[in-house]
Amino acid sequence: MTDQQQASDSQNPATEQLLVARMFHGIVIATPEREALWDRVKIHQVHDKLVKLIAAKQPPALILDLEKVEKASSEALSILLRIRDHTVARNLQLRLCNLQYAVREVMRITELTRLFDIYETLPQAYRGLLQED
Repeated sequence: MTDQQQASDSQNPATEQLLVARMFHGIVIATPEREALWDRVKIHQVHDKLVKLIAAKQPPALILDLEKVEKASSEALSILLRIRDHTVARNLQLRLCNLQYAVREVMRITELTRLFDIYETLPQAYRGLLQED
């Protein structure tokens, strides 16, 4: 991918491994690491990092690639809603993609699938943004 960039937090190296973010044609693609949406402290660190990233880059869209996330706590679902609210307030498009079975099922059961645009793959999520322009 062109224009790639890994988000890092030089003041707190422990958070560096929680979220990998890159830019692709102006769109932020963020991939939380495996346990990033399970532990309460890590969940809030991921949220804070995403909010800072959105403020710094001011992208037209954010894609959350949840490929590595095998499970998500109720707190993580709450944070996803907060991220959604944050993007809506800034008129940003938000897409989720690559949801593992357990995460997809929790979102389906809680009916959060009605609130998020969810795509099977990252390319599909990206194409979905292009089609809206």
